[in-house]
Amino acid sequence: MRRLGTDYVDLYLLHHRDEGTPPAAIAEVMQDLVAAGKTRYWGLSNHSAAETAAFLKAFLGLFAMMCVHLVTLRHVGFDGAAHNGRLVVHADVVDDVRSVFRRLYRAGFAIRRMRLVDSYGASDRRSMAANNSSAYNCRVVEGSTSWSAHAYGRAIDVNPRLNPFVDRRGDYQPANAAPWVDRTRTEPGMLHDGDAAVLAFTDRGWTWGGHWRTPLDYQHFELP
Repeated sequence: MRRLGTDYVDLYLLHHRDEGTPPAAIAEVMQDLVAAGKTRYWGLSNHSAAETAAFLKAFLGLFAMMCVHLVTLRHVGFDGAAHNGRLVVHADVVDDVRSVFRRLYRAGFAIRRMRLVDSYGASDRRSMAANNSSAYNCRVVEGSTSWSAHAYGRAIDVNPRLNPFVDRRGDYQPANAAPWVDRTRTEPGMLHDGDAAVLAFTDRGWTWGGHWRTPLDYQHFELP
């Protein structure tokens, strides 16, 4: 900066990939430079599409972590007892989420478990297979390259094994959810159109994946 005779630069470009440093660590340093007022913007050049995607994911993770909150929520377990679970959600939806889960608790809606997806190595499939209800996860939409609403902390999956994701071919996730693809079943923890649990979300403007045409994502709620 002294050599340039300035206190800051408008744009700091990273021209070459540092193979020894993870993109997340580089992105964090660059954001620290922005926060310190040393550069207004930063970007990449001479990076491959895959390398750029890695930086985008890292930056989105940093951005989301500045905007998300950890909330502890009381819920009814499958043993009928009260349990505390944790979700990470966007700051804008914290009040909504607290209100929704109060309604679920009062309605006696059973939730198997509610742990941070970190407990499953940030693997959505492992979390679903464990029937874990979760929210924030920096990932793309299944079968696409678009960021999921989960990556912004604006989506919640509830009892995913009992409320599976089903695509247009009839394939489903998680892999151990076969019995619950049949939505004529009625069991604790399942979600059906018009029931108290679904209404707890939709009454507050959340979209339910069970209302989609295709795919059908019975576990999924999101606030646009």
